[in-house]
Amino acid sequence: MNEENIQITPIQRNYETEKRNNLIPLQIAFNHPLETIKTVIIEPKKKSKRKSKRKSKSKKKSKEENPLEEDPLTKSEEYDPLTTNIYENKQKYNPYMTSGMLLSNTSLSITETSGQNFSLKDDFELQFVPWTVRKTSILAKYTTNSKISIQSKFKDDNDFGTDMQNKQTSLSQKVSRDNSDNLSQGKTKIERLKASEQEKEREKKLTLTQDEYLKYIQKITEELGQCWNNNDRVGALRYVIRAAKMLRNTSCLPFYPSQFFLLADLFDSFGDLVFDRLLDLTDAIDPLTGRKYPPLNRDFTIEQVPEPSKETARNWFYKIVSVREVLPRIYTEIAFLSCYKFFSNEELGDAIERLGKMIRGIGKPITALYCRAYLVKKAKELLPNKNDFIVDLFEDYLLSFKHQLLSERHTQYLQKKGLDFNKYIDLHKPAIEWIIQNIGLDGNNETFLKILSIFKENCQSSMIFEIILNSFRPSIISSNITQLIQIFQELDDSIPRYKLYVTLGRTLCITPPPKEKILKVLNEIWNVVSRFPEIHDYISVAEVFIEYPLKNCSTKHVDVMVKDILRHISKSGSKDIVLQIATITQKIIWFSPSLTAVLFSDNFTKLMNLITGDSKVELAKTIVNSLMKSSEFVSDPLILYSIFEQTKLLHDSITSLSTPEQIKEISQLISNFLEKTYFGNEVEKELNFLVECRETFLNLDSVIGCLVQRALLLTMKTFKIVKKKHTKKTTDFVKACLSYAYITIPSMNDYFLRLNLYLQAGEISLINSIVSQADTFFRAALTLFQELSTQKSSGDSNSVLIDEQKLIDFLRYFSSILLVVPGHPELGASYLIKAMIKVLKDFPWSQGSDAKIQIYFSLIMLFASLSQRNYIYHVPNIDSNDTLYAGDSEFLQELQGFSSILVQEVMNELYVLEKEMNPQSKKKNAILSLDFFNILIEHYVLDKQSAKLLLKLFENAKKSDYTDRIYLKNTLDSIQKKQDSIYQQLFSKLSKF
Repeated sequence: MNEENIQITPIQRNYETEKRNNLIPLQIAFNHPLETIKTVIIEPKKKSKRKSKRKSKSKKKSKEENPLEEDPLTKSEEYDPLTTNIYENKQKYNPYMTSGMLLSNTSLSITETSGQNFSLKDDFELQFVPWTVRKTSILAKYTTNSKISIQSKFKDDNDFGTDMQNKQTSLSQKVSRDNSDNLSQGKTKIERLKASEQEKEREKKLTLTQDEYLKYIQKITEELGQCWNNNDRVGALRYVIRAAKMLRNTSCLPFYPSQFFLLADLFDSFGDLVFDRLLDLTDAIDPLTGRKYPPLNRDFTIEQVPEPSKETARNWFYKIVSVREVLPRIYTEIAFLSCYKFFSNEELGDAIERLGKMIRGIGKPITALYCRAYLVKKAKELLPNKNDFIVDLFEDYLLSFKHQLLSERHTQYLQKKGLDFNKYIDLHKPAIEWIIQNIGLDGNNETFLKILSIFKENCQSSMIFEIILNSFRPSIISSNITQLIQIFQELDDSIPRYKLYVTLGRTLCITPPPKEKILKVLNEIWNVVSRFPEIHDYISVAEVFIEYPLKNCSTKHVDVMVKDILRHISKSGSKDIVLQIATITQKIIWFSPSLTAVLFSDNFTKLMNLITGDSKVELAKTIVNSLMKSSEFVSDPLILYSIFEQTKLLHDSITSLSTPEQIKEISQLISNFLEKTYFGNEVEKELNFLVECRETFLNLDSVIGCLVQRALLLTMKTFKIVKKKHTKKTTDFVKACLSYAYITIPSMNDYFLRLNLYLQAGEISLINSIVSQADTFFRAALTLFQELSTQKSSGDSNSVLIDEQKLIDFLRYFSSILLVVPGHPELGASYLIKAMIKVLKDFPWSQGSDAKIQIYFSLIMLFASLSQRNYIYHVPNIDSNDTLYAGDSEFLQELQGFSSILVQEVMNELYVLEKEMNPQSKKKNAILSLDFFNILIEHYVLDKQSAKLLLKLFENAKKSDYTDRIYLKNTLDSIQKKQDSIYQQLFSKLSKF
């Protein structure tokens, strides 16, 4: 493909004529292309039933066969693929965050939700903690260093009241036994009981550490699975029974919640094994028909269950009935609740209520409570809408709380254990929290009042009351706020009092009480809170409650609360509450309707001055983010200076240890602030501000780039103010702005940002008719490009990585500008193009890269455009080369020479790609050959020499498997449409390939 002395001549074009000829005729659109298409089906009158049925079937069939009747853009109104991810990923401000959490996450959450109110709404279901998530936190919290005692013998032949190994008979067979058999069996029972008692006395107990206990449970779970796999169903059931017996052991109370959750998994697993086994039994053969029963899905109905499966399911429950002890019997039946589905639809609800009553027979309160929690878990999985029994379970627990936990006997028991009552009640928290949350999830106001009544009659535990506040919807809590405030005074101290007010404050900030009660509620609560002796308790409540007046009261009430906060802080002299103070200031800034009013407030300024260290940086981020939330621009000098000081603080917080993410975040915040500043027509003040910003933010590339762009926009603003006619004064000012850009751009490290800014500045210089400044910027861009070339070719380890695609985009952009740049009176018409070609030739492109060829394509098209008598676009008030060198033969000859040289360079590069053996190079060669073919055919005159070149390019593209065949066909079609005979001759030759 290597050719020599290729001469090409540009086609002389009339752009106005081409524009008229290629103009697409306009058509009036009556419907929007994305509008929902409604299909109206007019049904004919019914003549007969048979006919109408036939027609309805045919209609239904036609609808199914024509999927185009459904509009794919509106088929699913609930799911929008363009916005679903936005709503899923959008982080909201959560008032349940602690001070540390808020400060560590503020920058991220606010940045991602700029311009939106990011406080938590009444998304109540999102706060419900599932069982699996709850389990993880409980296992981490409830641990022990004490030894845990268990029986060394895990399987026991006396778990059942009858001999289940030798006899597994149905209930009907048991009823039919005669009296003599019953008497002999009774004697056998008595003998077995005596033997078991003697064996228990001899039986040793194991004492395990927590880690050993966890391994032990894992071991028995594996052994249970082995028994099941060996078809030893009764043996597997014994493992479950003995596991349930382990929950009787309360010798190590601090570990009991974790012990329960570990064993609950074992119960769940066994229940699933039995359920799956019953599903498999449906594969049996029907004795009447001799055929297999149809398989069941997990969502089967009782009508689909064959009799063998029903009988087997009943037998499993007969086995459970024969379990001797109450606790194992209850846990085992709870685990089997799903199996009721095989033989009855009505018995499940009755069984749940019966089990709830059976739990009353468990003596130890903590054991009974966790058994209730497990019943709630399994019952809600099967009957999610059944809640009445949970209220009864809650009432049973509070009755035991009143009559057992508060008794003298239980107090002595805890003293022997060395446990404080509040610590003991904390062990109940996971279970009672699970029970109450399941009540509150679907609970209404009536349910809440019932729970509240039960609580008031039986208990004054502040821990349980806090759980109630957290478990019901905020709207229900706020509507009963007066009654709740009264209960506050009657509660015990199982948890600190301030925590209750924190919980209540979070709820009220989500859903406030009725309008007429807003101030009354605030005053009643704050009269109590302001008397807290400890500053930590007070500031914890204030940290949450500050949001309440911000959302629901006037600025005056907010100022009163801030003043009260300052009074308590100054009175205590405490310095370890900086995080809480920072959270309060952040909320004031974010939720205040006017940032100006906040920054001018004396009390807020005093509060802000108390913040030190990293908290001050986080506060500065909040202030800037709050500015972005507002639709207004900053024009007041005092506000501007105040926020400018905050951005200086952000800039100064960057150190050598700062991560790239932190630097990027701060740079974005400062850039956002700069975009929000507004000076009106006071352009000189704006330029002075930009100079001050440059001195302050010199170390941040993206901020410096933003400052340069602001300076360039300032020149265009001035250009607009003077209505495109500069005076000497405005010309000098524009030159000052351009000088600011010229001085500032070299201080950045990002090469591509500098290159693009030089071009932007050059363009704006041309628009403002300052050609000398434009020339300076374009030369600076070429010099930087050459510097980049030198740095890469030197192989320096500190050299920057070159993104060649960015370089292609830059040079294409530069080429489009060069069309309108006037030639230099001394250096010639094409001095910038010559310089660009020289740097391009010397640039060390990557091996196998096609970047050089693509840039040459742009320059070849540029030379064709420069050769026209009238250019396709101009800059107003600037004489381009079509005016300066109109029809000049020397100028046109120079351009033709450049074109010929670049064509030769392209052919040489394509030849190199063709000779390389790797498939990627061959693919590039084929694609570029066809691209070059189209460039030449559209921009240059077709003659014998160029036709020869075109034939070779087309042949090279056609023989390659990588060429786009549709692109190739369209290329031929475009040649065929041309009228000249030479094009038709070329088409006939190309068609032969």
